[in-house]
Amino acid sequence: SQEARDVLAALAPHIQKCTEAFKGQTVSNSLYGLRRCGGSQEVRAVLATLVPHIQKCTDAFAGHNVSNSIYGLQRCGDSQEARDVLAALVPHIQKCEGAFTRQSVSNSLHGLQRCGDSQEARDVLAALVPHIQKCSEAFTPQVFKHSLNWMQHGGESQEARDVLAALAPHIKRCAESFSSHEMVSALSSHVRDAVKKGTHTHTAAFLREVLSVMEGEEAGYLLSALSASVGDHGDSSTSLPVGWSA
Repeated sequence: SQEARDVLAALAPHIQKCTEAFKGQTVSNSLYGLRRCGGSQEVRAVLATLVPHIQKCTDAFAGHNVSNSIYGLQRCGDSQEARDVLAALVPHIQKCEGAFTRQSVSNSLHGLQRCGDSQEARDVLAALVPHIQKCSEAFTPQVFKHSLNWMQHGGESQEARDVLAALAPHIKRCAESFSSHEMVSALSSHVRDAVKKGTHTHTAAFLREVLSVMEGEEAGYLLSALSASVGDHGDSSTSLPVGWSA
């Protein structure tokens, strides 16, 4: 709303003049509070004033500090200010020693859904990979769906592929039985993009991981539904490429 924009505009000078050192929780709360604010000029001004504080922060970030910080950027777009914030967060993500919960992984990736395929976004993905790999919590289908939202706009960089490869083993440890409907919802957009771009390898490997934990009829439905989703969106293929089935 205009009122929210006015508040942000009034806050920017105070953030800029603030001399008190920001803690990890302060950074996290500041960015998390922007999660519904969009990419207005006022938001971009606040992001710009936060960057020096993020860079100077010497406090160790916990997993939830990292995830809430990135989650707050989910509607900020691929502006230069958002990229600068991502760049400032990378060292904190790399130094984070606390174990990531499945929610931390999910929120971190979800927060990148509108950040594009910039080098800054790729650097964040690269920094997140070890944390995804080390996460010991069992993922649920809902967590996977939330985690995969970023892929619609994240490109097919090596960093994106590394994240996808890091996510795949968690399916084996999933605490709930997968619903084919949930997985179609989570995978269809990324599968369409991968087929369109002709970059299938890592998506195919991920899909096989999904199919391996599903019952025969459920797996069949998933393949059928994903094939239909490819054909329904203008792709020349009427089914999934060879090698995508279990």
